[in-house]
Amino acid sequence: MKKTLLFPFQISLCTVGCLYASSSVAKQSVLKDTAPHIAGVRPVVGTVESTLAQVTSDGTVNTQVNQNGNVAEITGGETRSGNLFHSFQDFSVGTGNEAFFNNASDISNIFSRVTGGNISNIDGLIRANGSASLFLINPAGIIFGENARLDIGGSFYGSSASSILFEDGEFSASDLDNPPLLTVNAPIGLSFRDNPGDIVNRSTVRDNAEEVIGLEVNPGNNLTFVASNLNFEGGSLTASGGDIYLGAISESGTVEINDNGSGSFAEDIFRGDITLNNGSVIDVRGSGGGNIKIDVRNLNLEGGELGVSSIRAGIRAESTAIEAQAGDITINATGNLSLNEGEITNNQEGFGNSGNVFITTGSLSLLNGSLVASNTLGQGNAGAVNVTATGDITIDGEREIIADGEDLDVRVSGITSRIEEGAVGNSGEVTVLTNNLTLTNGGQVDASTNGIGNAGVVTVTATGNIIADREGSNGGASRIASRVERDTVGDAGAVTVLTNNLTLTNGGRVDASTNGEGNAGLVTVTATGDITADGVRPRPEELQSGNSGRVPSGITSRVGPGGEGDAGGVIVSTNNLNLTAGGRVDASVGGQGNAGEIIVTATGDINIDGERQLLTPVPSGITSRITENSTGDAGGITVSTNNLNLTNGGQVSATTEGQGDAGAVTVTATGDITIDGQSSTGRFSNISANAVNLDGNGGGVFIDTGNLFITNGGSVEATNFDSLGENPGTGRPGSISITADTIQLTDNARIETATQFAGGESGIIDLQVAENIILQNNSFISAQARNNADGGNINIDSRFTIAFPSDGNGNDIIANAEDGVGGNIQINSTLLGIQENSATENNGSNDIDASSRFNLDGNIRINTPDNSLIQGATELSTDVIVPEETREQACQADRKLAAQNGLYITGKGGIFPDPGSPLNSLNVTVNGKDNSTSTIPASIETSQGKIQPARGVEITESGEVILTAYRTNNSGERIPEGSRNCDRL
Repeated sequence: MKKTLLFPFQISLCTVGCLYASSSVAKQSVLKDTAPHIAGVRPVVGTVESTLAQVTSDGTVNTQVNQNGNVAEITGGETRSGNLFHSFQDFSVGTGNEAFFNNASDISNIFSRVTGGNISNIDGLIRANGSASLFLINPAGIIFGENARLDIGGSFYGSSASSILFEDGEFSASDLDNPPLLTVNAPIGLSFRDNPGDIVNRSTVRDNAEEVIGLEVNPGNNLTFVASNLNFEGGSLTASGGDIYLGAISESGTVEINDNGSGSFAEDIFRGDITLNNGSVIDVRGSGGGNIKIDVRNLNLEGGELGVSSIRAGIRAESTAIEAQAGDITINATGNLSLNEGEITNNQEGFGNSGNVFITTGSLSLLNGSLVASNTLGQGNAGAVNVTATGDITIDGEREIIADGEDLDVRVSGITSRIEEGAVGNSGEVTVLTNNLTLTNGGQVDASTNGIGNAGVVTVTATGNIIADREGSNGGASRIASRVERDTVGDAGAVTVLTNNLTLTNGGRVDASTNGEGNAGLVTVTATGDITADGVRPRPEELQSGNSGRVPSGITSRVGPGGEGDAGGVIVSTNNLNLTAGGRVDASVGGQGNAGEIIVTATGDINIDGERQLLTPVPSGITSRITENSTGDAGGITVSTNNLNLTNGGQVSATTEGQGDAGAVTVTATGDITIDGQSSTGRFSNISANAVNLDGNGGGVFIDTGNLFITNGGSVEATNFDSLGENPGTGRPGSISITADTIQLTDNARIETATQFAGGESGIIDLQVAENIILQNNSFISAQARNNADGGNINIDSRFTIAFPSDGNGNDIIANAEDGVGGNIQINSTLLGIQENSATENNGSNDIDASSRFNLDGNIRINTPDNSLIQGATELSTDVIVPEETREQACQADRKLAAQNGLYITGKGGIFPDPGSPLNSLNVTVNGKDNSTSTIPASIETSQGKIQPARGVEITESGEVILTAYRTNNSGERIPEGSRNCDRL
């Protein structure tokens, strides 16, 4: 009988054992490592292979689990007011299975813990009744598979914390020796022991619209994940209009839970890493609200086969509430933030305003079209973007945007707040603080408008260096910019850059320009070190033609072609400024509007050299221009530096070529100014304020320097004729005023206000030179007039004006005219090698000419100072003392003492009786004795006989001058030899 009963019992034990073994195998299978290791991070990955939910109670809080088919129904637990507590030995949900918390409808929070030490693998559905929020903590970690879903009415909190903290205690998953705290209070934090587990999310569940939503909660609710490391392997989180908090803590510590469900880390906690790859998405976009907060050491976003990995907040396209306001994205990364085909965006896509993006990190890397952005694509304002990096920021590259298998566009990497095409609203501010900032291959820091609305302010501060280099494949420059793009309406914002060294190459730019309808912003650049702008970037049409570039590197505030508005101006402060191969500081107008003012201050030197040879050559320079076919006034240019060097076509120029007036150019150099040479296309180096092409008026040129050297065709100009001699204008030229120690013009150099303006007085040249003006090899100073114009005036004040012999036209000072009246020339200088004469072509002489070919000549006044050292000296008397009356007063003070005291004069001590008189026999007295010289100098022996030196001059009535051997003038008398008041004279 016993044997009969024992056999079935043995079979039952065997069956249970097999089932247990099967369960154990299933548990082990989910821990199988299927992903590469990350340095310093324990991998928590695997696949869910069990066919049933593995949800078991640990028996501590009356949790009951009933398996009904593929549903593990969870009942019981302990209730405290609106809080329900559950405790599990294991909690895993296989593919196609469900864990159902069958709670009462009045439950607000379900707190569940997993105590068995096994990872929770969830590839099915977690469901709860009503609007309850669910907390799931498992110190071993949690894996959400591709099919993992949430169906709960409230928020979801997943963590590898060891306990949930309350004001009066904790609900621990690690300490089962003590009864768990069951409280009615809300949780205040999560407590972690050493080596907490990770959370992995692979959920790619889609909604009815086939959009990937992954793990989703109802709109307005929150998602919180806190673990040692968070790995999103193609998985997504969605909380439309709600908040998502992600935290990574890799050692023991506490994370506070805020009222909105987000966490707060202590600064001294050692953090873990968060990785999003292969199209992972964190999404809180909705019709308002929606915040994302992340606390992490390193945050990495990488694209993959499933697309770009992204963190998204903002207003969804279906939003129709114009007053809607999106929440913010806040990221605090103590290590590095790296995006490679990744995006962190807070965009407005429907109606309403997008929120802000705040990032604090060690370093930031944006590669291959990655973005940190708050843009508007609908109707509403974009938010601000604020990035602070204690290390470096690198923004590089682009990626193709593909839809339906076709390339739609190219997206460049950047930190932006933009109004996109077709959108209406204002972009926000962009603020960047970093050590070094590197922008390459089209990388941008940008707050521009491509729709209708104003662009935002851009402020970049780099304690190290800033580099902007090369363009993207679509010709987009690497830049720091706030722009109004073509066919848009709005004003560009100001751009402010503070750095050590700023290097702009191959089209790199700092830019606040308008190409649409609106004003450009003010650009302010301050560099404690040097600023270098070199080269150009291509325009798309020139890319297609195979040409290598057109738009210059540089600092600019322009009204571009087709634009309507005023340029904002440029202010630059630096040590040394170097502009080469087309590099520019530019505030010009290529459309309709006024150019802004340019102010450049360099404590060191300014070097401007060369041009870039392209379809249209681009000269290097500091320029404020009204270009051809444009309307408006050029702004002024003010330059202050030590030395200014303009070479190979380099220029400082405020010029009008269209309908408008040129601005004034003011240059102050404590050292020297050198203007030398010409470019390969024949453009000469110059400082100019020309009015060419049409009837605009030129500006003045004002220079104050030590020495001014103009050589090899270089010039200072305020004329109607540019350095190429093309398309002369008919407007009034400006004037030139130069104050210098010396001015030297060599090899076809010129200072010129030549004009064909026929409306009155032409340009004035005023040269105030402490030392010398030197002209060599066909150089000239010209206020010449052509056609019906009157010659200008030239005023020269110098010690010497020296013109060296030369062939060709000679070295001339010209204020002549053709049909008009000649100008006036006033010279206060000693002239050497130059004289008043007609300055005809190729006469080979050095001429001063104020004539008119068919009208009245101008006036030439030359005041040549007598530089003799004798001139102006007071004529000395032959007496060495005053007359007798004075001697009498000097000696009669006490006649009784005359024998003891007196005034003794023993001779003249070598003093000439008269500087103009010849020596005589009483010239020198030594020790009271005369040292006589010959009254008549001795004759000089020559081959022609003896010659007596001349001692006098006689002038006859006819004016003939005769030299005489005798003295003809010896005014004055000898000193008397006695006095009645002195005992000895």
